[in-house]
Amino acid sequence: MTPIEASEAFREHPGIPRSLKLARLLDAKYRFPGTNFRFGIDPLLGLLPVIGDTISFGMGLVIIFDARRLGVRRLILLRMLFNLTGDWIIGMVPVVGNLLDFFMKPNRANARMLMEEHAAGRLGRRRWWLR
Repeated sequence: MTPIEASEAFREHPGIPRSLKLARLLDAKYRFPGTNFRFGIDPLLGLLPVIGDTISFGMGLVIIFDARRLGVRRLILLRMLFNLTGDWIIGMVPVVGNLLDFFMKPNRANARMLMEEHAAGRLGRRRWWLR
């Protein structure tokens, strides 16, 4: 998607920029110096037992709610919820969950699915089961 197409998508669907910014904040805001490895606040929040992962889960739900409001298909919404729930459950495991939080990036995957739906022209088509 070119920058011009992206800006048109943002004007047409105002929930997309918020979802992309939130996904970047949660999963890719910071970079380890000297590497291309990026991480966000999700693994940092995960250091707070239970509460941190739950806060991160709630923030990730915003992307899914935006996708639902924009008319994303139900199957894609279920995949998004599966990604986020899996990250939340794995994040609850002490030490291992904290390490995996650095590598699992469910919010970026969900934002990517949202953009793929937009690129395919499937946003905005409200279905009876999404009302």
